[in-house]
Amino acid sequence: MMVNQTQFFPQKVANLARTLLLSLALGGLVGSKNADADSPLTSTDLASAYADIAAVRAAQRQQHLDPFLLKFLLGDRPLDEKAAVINGLGWRLGGTRHGEQFLRALAQQQGKNLENLRLTDLSPDNKFVLGYLLAMDNYQTLSPLQFKAARDFASLTPIQLLSQAAYALPDDFTVQFVRSLVAAQYWFDQSWCAVYLEPVAILRQFPPESRNLRPQAIDAAMNYMDLYAADCRPGTPQ
Repeated sequence: MMVNQTQFFPQKVANLARTLLLSLALGGLVGSKNADADSPLTSTDLASAYADIAAVRAAQRQQHLDPFLLKFLLGDRPLDEKAAVINGLGWRLGGTRHGEQFLRALAQQQGKNLENLRLTDLSPDNKFVLGYLLAMDNYQTLSPLQFKAARDFASLTPIQLLSQAAYALPDDFTVQFVRSLVAAQYWFDQSWCAVYLEPVAILRQFPPESRNLRPQAIDAAMNYMDLYAADCRPGTPQ
């Protein structure tokens, strides 16, 4: 039976109108690089709240991993600072390979060949870093690592890595909040209400005094995420 495409036209118009309104609310970004990547992962700014940290400034300035930043991410710095560095590295429309670089450096740190590195060799902190890097590497597809050498990681998506880290670190707000942003990215083309609810659920779970992410970073992220709140009103098309 042939489907009457005209019955979907009003919904398409509504979705287009909402996208345009969101772009205007973000400050007239239509036609810019940011407009092409308006999404939970590319529009939430965690890094600026950590501009006092040299590694974050370096990440924002050069937007690629070098030995200094790899050492920072492989070291014992707090996870909120590592998240700010990853956020500061940003994104590219063609994708990046920061996750692969991190995994290679981790294998070298442990004195192993990448082929011999196993998931059990990664601490929860390392799973968090790798998951967030991978999410930013391919924010449009959120796909697993794209090289054959890492056989033990070939099928793991960013959300799976972050979920493992979140399970191991249930009281770490930064881990839970970043995971919610990646989860929101999965919802981006399906339900804008779900995009909003992902981080809100974490904020409700953690009172302010138990959050290990700077308040300015949370506020900056939620200034964007709050734009989707209207889609949770009764009767709003999802």
